[in-house]
Amino acid sequence: MRSGPGSRLERLITRSRAALAWEAFWRATSGVVATLSLFVAVAWFDLWRFAPSAAKPLAFIATVAAVGAILWKEGRDARVGRRDAIERIDRFAGDSHGTAATLTDSPANGSDPSTAALWRVHLTRLEARLARVRIANPSPRAIERDRYAWRAGALLLAVVAGIHAGPDRWNRLAQVASWRGASAVATPARIDAWIDPPAYTGKPPIMMTGRKDSDPDSRRFSAPAGSTVVVRAADLSE
Repeated sequence: MRSGPGSRLERLITRSRAALAWEAFWRATSGVVATLSLFVAVAWFDLWRFAPSAAKPLAFIATVAAVGAILWKEGRDARVGRRDAIERIDRFAGDSHGTAATLTDSPANGSDPSTAALWRVHLTRLEARLARVRIANPSPRAIERDRYAWRAGALLLAVVAGIHAGPDRWNRLAQVASWRGASAVATPARIDAWIDPPAYTGKPPIMMTGRKDSDPDSRRFSAPAGSTVVVRAADLSE
C-alpha cells in the first residue's frame, strides 16, 4: 500500500480512537456526576437532620461504591482498540464496502500474480474512496443506557437544591463530613439583653454584656424608673 493512503488511514484510525475514548469518558463522567449530584442534593435540602446518625457513613460508602461501579463498568465496556477504531470508520463511512478494514487486510493467496494484480486494482479503488471518508463526531449514545434521563434529572435536582440552600450550601456540605448524630451537635444560639430607658430620659439602651469580671460591681446596672428589660434569643442554626 502506498504511503499516502496509508498515512491517511493511520490518521483516521487515530482520530477514530480519540472519538471512542471521548465517548467512553462522557458516559462514565455523566454517570459519576449524576451519582454525586444526588448525594449533594440530599445535603443541600438539609435532609440529613432527619436521618439517624448511622445514615451518613452508609450513604457515603454507598456513593463511593456506586461511583466505583460506574467507572469499572464503563472501563470494562470501553472499546478503543485499533480494530474498534477501524470498525467505527467503516460504520460511518456511508458504504458497506468496509474500506478501512479492507485496506488493512491482505489476500489469502497473494503469491498468485493474477490475484495480486486484482488485489492492487481493488486497493486503488478503496484508496480513492478513503479520500472521501470523514470521521463522525463523538456520539456517546448515553440515552441507550438512560432512557428516562435520570442523569439529567439528578443534575437538575442538585441545581434546585443549591438554590434552595442559598449561602448555607457549603456549610451543609461540610456537615455531611460530621458523622455525629443531631443530638451530639450543639445547636448554636445567641442571647441579647439590654435595658431600654424611658423615652423622656433621652438615654441610649444599656447593653447587658454578661461579662465575668472579678469586680462584682462591674456586673451591676442602674437604670431610670420605668425602664424596660429586653431579652432576645436567636437560633443561629435556622
